[in-house]
Amino acid sequence: MKRLYIFNPEHDLALASGSANYQAPESALFLASDLATLPKWFAEAGSEVFDRGDLNPYSCDPMSIDIVEPWGWDLAVRRLLIANGIDDKILPSVEEIAEYRQLSHRKIATRAMNSLRSTIGDKWELPSSAAELYNLNEVNDFVDLHGETVLKAPWSSSGRGVYWLNKDIFTPSMKGWIRRVIEKQGSIMAEVSMKRQKDFAMEFRTMEHKAKFIGYSLFFTEETGAYRGNMLMSNARIVEELSEYIPTEQLEDVKTQLLAFLENVVAPVYSGYVGVDMFIYTSENGEYLLNPVVEINLRMTMGMVARMLYDRYVDAGSEGVFMVEHKSPGRMKVNQAWHDVHEKMEYNEDKRMKKGYLSLCPVTENTLYRASISVKPGKYEN
Repeated sequence: MKRLYIFNPEHDLALASGSANYQAPESALFLASDLATLPKWFAEAGSEVFDRGDLNPYSCDPMSIDIVEPWGWDLAVRRLLIANGIDDKILPSVEEIAEYRQLSHRKIATRAMNSLRSTIGDKWELPSSAAELYNLNEVNDFVDLHGETVLKAPWSSSGRGVYWLNKDIFTPSMKGWIRRVIEKQGSIMAEVSMKRQKDFAMEFRTMEHKAKFIGYSLFFTEETGAYRGNMLMSNARIVEELSEYIPTEQLEDVKTQLLAFLENVVAPVYSGYVGVDMFIYTSENGEYLLNPVVEINLRMTMGMVARMLYDRYVDAGSEGVFMVEHKSPGRMKVNQAWHDVHEKMEYNEDKRMKKGYLSLCPVTENTLYRASISVKPGKYEN
């Protein structure tokens, strides 16, 4: 079965639009082009990678492709693939992608949280579920009741479509954004703000009506919530890090219940990767607690990439970071040259990365986005 992989990081935005004719912003197109070859690091042997930065995006006969593995399924990527000769019979139908879109709505995370609260809520303290609000008056009432609030567009990409507000900064421009989101997407999600301490995720794959746990990812973000990178660690080491804050038994209980939820709700409709973002936060009395369902991503995730990179390519005695960076034109090439000279990657006898730095995609004078690995023996302190 010959597979074709395509990196379409504009997926979340395309999904929000719901249109096959969606035109991604320039920044998303640069990211897609600069990291077009990233799937080579997690693709199955013998697969093709659709290189959107190349005039000849792939070298094989499109009709020889049996399975397509995009970063995420939306109508825009389906249209792109068909335009490049891929047989639509091997792609999800328009109706199926509409179902994927509904399962990607943030209210599915609320549904999952409600499921966890009903099954293990008597054993572990869990936060309240996000509320779906339908007009500005309901948002006003939520903020009046809860104070500092996080508002999220039902469909949005990482770090975008998310705003923090309280009674003192409920500005006219914020109210205008809320109205536009509700007008375009039908509602807006509201959560009580929490003091985040540690971001991580559980990574799953659904297939043939079953759900499988793949592993953990431990990641870090900008203050805005935009993704920066992942730790490259074994699953056991990530659990060790998390156990400094919460019991490992709670992680196991959450994993078990999420597997059941995914098998009942997601797997009958969608086959592919699923990332469930979580975080550890500090309660008002200083206790560490777990928010087990921040959002559910029905797509490949950078956390899943990091999981595969570590498991496939990093020496068992080393740890590190997987980073996605953005720099101005020309600066990426200068930094790359410095790394090539000073931190060239060293490998063990099994050709696994032991120490140093490696850029995962080509870097040129025009590169704006770079994906890279830095590793060293022993524990890596970020």
